[in-house]
Amino acid sequence: MSKFKVGDRVYGRTNVMNIEGACTITRIDPGHCICEYAACFDGHPRSDWWIYNDSVRPIQNKIIITTNGNTTLARLYEDKKVIKSAEAKCSPEDTFDFAVGAKLAFERLMGEKPDAEDVVDIDWDAFMSGKIAINLRTEKDVIALLSEIEQKYPGVTWRSGSKPTKFTTFFEEYKKNTLLGMAHGGGLTFCSIGGPSHTISKLPIVVYRKNPQPVETPTPKPAKLYCVKEYEAGEFLTKGKVYDVSGGNITYDDGWEAGWRGTNALGGRSVLGHYCVPLVRRRAKVGEWVYLTKEPSGNSTFPSNYHKGDIVRIASFGIMPSVASKGGVNWTGFREDEYLVLEGYKPEQDKQEFDWKAFAEGKIAVNCKTKPDALAFLRELESRYPDIRWRSGAEPSEINGWDLHKENTLYN
Repeated sequence: MSKFKVGDRVYGRTNVMNIEGACTITRIDPGHCICEYAACFDGHPRSDWWIYNDSVRPIQNKIIITTNGNTTLARLYEDKKVIKSAEAKCSPEDTFDFAVGAKLAFERLMGEKPDAEDVVDIDWDAFMSGKIAINLRTEKDVIALLSEIEQKYPGVTWRSGSKPTKFTTFFEEYKKNTLLGMAHGGGLTFCSIGGPSHTISKLPIVVYRKNPQPVETPTPKPAKLYCVKEYEAGEFLTKGKVYDVSGGNITYDDGWEAGWRGTNALGGRSVLGHYCVPLVRRRAKVGEWVYLTKEPSGNSTFPSNYHKGDIVRIASFGIMPSVASKGGVNWTGFREDEYLVLEGYKPEQDKQEFDWKAFAEGKIAVNCKTKPDALAFLRELESRYPDIRWRSGAEPSEINGWDLHKENTLYN
């Protein structure tokens, strides 16, 4: 009786070109003294070659799980060859736990789903009392569920106080492993499946699939335009100024309303791209520049010294886009209603580093061409040199004087 059967995976060496490796048995010649089995070799889909008896052996399968920093990797080997792999990454907000990462990586490697039950109707009493967590696997389901929560329970908010549908971009962090639940102290919270530092990850999980209708995620459209290069300031475009757009038109400095998309919109150049960049409302990413539309709420707890109208480059991402405070050691984050993203904005590459020491010592004067530049300059001066005052004793940002001399204004 043959040791192997058709369909078995084995290691062997063929009598054709001495090819050897992993293969699948296709035929058997029972008792043949030299080549009892024919097989199809990996990488040779049309092969059906006889293999030498003394080379045939079972393939050894094994799974090796390793970790590199916060990433856990599971690899399935067929002899010495990796045939499949999967990984699990620990969120920066979670404490790394190898056992949790290994379990998730193994489940993904084997194609297993987390222990969860697909549901059509949520047990709202259980959810609101913090007894179950909901696994959201698509952005469509995120929007649908938060809308349903807002309708059923008008008083429910995120822990920050925002309405449920005001914060929908959290799905980007954990994708199909996103969990939504009620925090112990009240309010909505989210985390990843298997997140060791979150209480809701330990709850029974149900999968939300109640959105049969496709929900289009709108592409962010410019809410406003920010001028990066002026064109006949006072009549058309002033650098540093924000312009509203409506119906495909922009209102210029002198009140004239005209289109801004065409290649010949202004001076033979497109307004968008050459003179302005779009301001869009979406969650900022690390490295992007944002325009602050209001005073940051973080200033009251962790003073950042940034203010409405400032342009800031996002340096980190925790629960929200964050930056180091200006002239300080703290970090601060910006809520999504406190900024607009400067889509595609790049600061001037040839801008020289300003010599603050020379200015403080009275060796140079500064010309601010626009009022926003004047305000930004005075605020930064205030943060760098707290003791510098106007001759009246007022702090720099309390008086700007730009309206007196406009583009000819000098500070020293």
